[in-house]
Amino acid sequence: MFNGTPGDNSVTSLIGGGSLLAVALGLFGIVLGAVLLYGGLQGQLAMEQASRAAEDQARSISGALGAIQSAMRDPQVQELATGTIDEPGGVSENLGRAIRGRGVPNIIDLRAFPLAIEEIELGDYPEPDFTVIEMLLEARRSNQATIQVHYAGTANENLAFAEAIKQQDVPVGVLFLRIPISAVTSLLNDAGPLDHIALVQGHGEQARVLKALGSGTRSGLHSINIHGSHLSLQWSRSIMVGPVGGRGAVILGSVGVILLMGGLWLRRRNRTVDAPASAIEQTEPVIPQRPARPQPPAPPPVIRERSAPVKRQATTAVAGKQPGKRSAEVDLDSVSDLPDWLLDSGSGSAPDEPFGKGPETLSDLPELGDLDEAADEDPAAEIEMGLSDIAPMSDQQTPESEPGDLELANDADQFNHLNDPSAAILDFEFEPEPEPEPEPEPEPEPKLALEAESGLDMEAKPEPMAPVAAVKRAADRPPLLDPALFGAAEIAGTVDGNLDARSATLIGQAIGSEARFRGIGKIVVGRDGRLSGAVLLAALSQGLRASGVDVIDMGAVPSPVLCFAAASLTESSAVMVTGSHYPPERNGFHIRLAGQALNDDAIQDLFRRIEGQDFSRGHGKLKEQNLSERYIERISIDIQLERPLKVVVDCGNGIAGTIAPQVLAAIGADVIPLYADVDGSFPNHHPNPNDPENLEDLKLCVRNFQADLGIAYDGDGSGLAVISADGDTIWPDRLLMLLARDLLSRESAATVVHDVECSSHLSALIEDAGGQPVLARCADAYVSERMREEGALLAGLMSGHIMIAERWFPFSDAIYASARLLEVAAADTRAFGEILAELPDAKTTSQVRLAMDQLGQAQDLVMSLIGEGNFGDAEISTVDGLRVDYIDGWGLVRASHTGSDLVLRFEGDNTKALNRIKAVFKKQIKAQDPGLNLTF
Repeated sequence: MFNGTPGDNSVTSLIGGGSLLAVALGLFGIVLGAVLLYGGLQGQLAMEQASRAAEDQARSISGALGAIQSAMRDPQVQELATGTIDEPGGVSENLGRAIRGRGVPNIIDLRAFPLAIEEIELGDYPEPDFTVIEMLLEARRSNQATIQVHYAGTANENLAFAEAIKQQDVPVGVLFLRIPISAVTSLLNDAGPLDHIALVQGHGEQARVLKALGSGTRSGLHSINIHGSHLSLQWSRSIMVGPVGGRGAVILGSVGVILLMGGLWLRRRNRTVDAPASAIEQTEPVIPQRPARPQPPAPPPVIRERSAPVKRQATTAVAGKQPGKRSAEVDLDSVSDLPDWLLDSGSGSAPDEPFGKGPETLSDLPELGDLDEAADEDPAAEIEMGLSDIAPMSDQQTPESEPGDLELANDADQFNHLNDPSAAILDFEFEPEPEPEPEPEPEPEPKLALEAESGLDMEAKPEPMAPVAAVKRAADRPPLLDPALFGAAEIAGTVDGNLDARSATLIGQAIGSEARFRGIGKIVVGRDGRLSGAVLLAALSQGLRASGVDVIDMGAVPSPVLCFAAASLTESSAVMVTGSHYPPERNGFHIRLAGQALNDDAIQDLFRRIEGQDFSRGHGKLKEQNLSERYIERISIDIQLERPLKVVVDCGNGIAGTIAPQVLAAIGADVIPLYADVDGSFPNHHPNPNDPENLEDLKLCVRNFQADLGIAYDGDGSGLAVISADGDTIWPDRLLMLLARDLLSRESAATVVHDVECSSHLSALIEDAGGQPVLARCADAYVSERMREEGALLAGLMSGHIMIAERWFPFSDAIYASARLLEVAAADTRAFGEILAELPDAKTTSQVRLAMDQLGQAQDLVMSLIGEGNFGDAEISTVDGLRVDYIDGWGLVRASHTGSDLVLRFEGDNTKALNRIKAVFKKQIKAQDPGLNLTF
């Protein structure tokens, strides 16, 4: 309240000015919000019109392409095409007339190829052979190839189609057609309401504009894919205020309304304050009142001295007394309910009397500042003051006094007596009123927050909290993450199943905390081309930074490039987000800290950190960097081929397609890329070179292009497979023989590490050359760890992961290994097949995987075979599962490191030895598990 003083007038003027400003701002906000809302609606309408125009253009182009495909599927055309397959070159005038008669003029090329593309005579493909092969293979698999433009931007630019030729719905060949690109670009002839529209093939940096209309601006582009093709329409439409419309305008208008109402309320209040001072003038300041429950009038108090404390609410010391003395205590918590007798100036005693007089008036009561000073002088008064002023207003209490308040105050009073027995206490004790009817006993009040702060033991002291790191998951609480994510050699799972952004963040926090524990402050991260990679990488980086680790983000790069960057920028610490050779829906994390690939207990420690929330805290920095060009340059400096070799490179739509062809071309190879465009859905085949079915397209290309060899990479570029000029698969252990022989010619005592699935001839070749072979478990992390322990210069696995530390770095790098293989081949004048023919060979099986019903069942079976199996006169190895070596071959049975499967592989010097060894294993496995279906 104001009493008309000059200071109050200045405050009143200030409030008045503020209210006018608020009203003005409110009106401005309302008007501006309305304008923006209107503009936003108009902009939205313009965008909708533009979108419809672009969609109409896209439908027009899609319809034209569909009409051409329909003509190729016409029954008469299909019948003519069937008869044309056997004609020279697959060309027929009748077939051409039939196509043109169905509205497809200006045919550049029209051919009918047999379904078994391997039967096509070499040189019969129209140039360039490779792009046509891709379309023919796709049409053979799915009856129809994706429409695409060949020779984009050149004089030979054309639009290509491929359709399966069918007889009674059974494919018998492939019909290939090329027409001028003007068949679709001519349909794009008017920009209409659009600022810019363009027909484009491809995406991102590989996008090529085929035709564009409009102003040419490409800011804020929208894209519409043309169904069944690699084409898309890109368009833009600029609007004035559209982006600010909608929610932003509504918020701005709402703020204006709030400001307007607030300003009007302030003006109204200001007018009330400006009322005549005589109407509101008071001789004494009014203590703010708070609502209180109506209570019956209290009779005059009986004042008496007591040696023991009695029930009261709370006390406060009177200012001006000596330290340690208290002459009067007043219940400030209920000051608004003070009875009339206490307001009487004649009541109470003089302050210098033994028990003192009460204050003359309410103005004599101590102010809060006096209480603070008294508390500073007397610690006991501070505790007492805290009980009287803070406790009654704690969050657990209502403004009115409750029965529990009296008990708590009484306990606090006893505490004061114990700590300050010399203090004279004056207590006001009221005569008891007639007791009302008994009521149900109220619920006990929750403990006041003051108890824990002051140390008072009102009931019982709480136990101290354990550190966060010591908290363990209760047996009845489900784990924060699926334990199945944490495998023996990697962290991996199914996206949107047991692996999502939340999981990646927690895993990042655990990895970062482990890195901090090891003294590592910087980690390089990257991802492969899977569709889920970007989200998981961002979440992983967030978790790493939350643990206090600095992050260098390499983006989408092959694993070898990431490890190369880690070795160049950090102490070889990296996390790769990759599903490697698995299907698109699987993804995970490969972790290296200070050059060590984490596995087994180290990975389980990460799980325990997450369950116990044992995380370090910090604010790590994020930096984006890419060393792909430096990686290519570094390899090209290290290797240059002595003679050119023609190589077909199948990247399987994996991330290796961004680097591998460039690396091999940089060292002097003639590279023919296959499925080098990155597509996380893997439309052609899974990037798993261990599966022979995934190598069929590569074999076809190697034969038809008469290439020296073909190379296929897995999803992240860490593993490979090699095809000879004859189309035969060269197993990774034979590649290791070739590399080991070359290495040992310079380093005769070098150690070579390989997993237990590799041929026994590999170990024999290493020993014969003076080297030392070392067996390791079957996973990249285990071989890498063994290589580091042994200081080996070469290591590899049957999965195609090869590590070469000579002149390079000790991590799996299929791209560098490819370059070293080409270097060895180019240094010899003989064909690559002749070089391989010198190496020892044997009859082998591919990896056999038997699905088991339960996790751990495979490991139990292997342990039973180790303890109870009878394999005759053989050498037993238990490095990973059970490997039994005979004089003429060997067999292996082990539990998978990435699932519940039982894994087997066999080798024999000849077919008879191979079948005998398989029979021995069948018998011993059946003895342990008769119900198991053995498929080898």
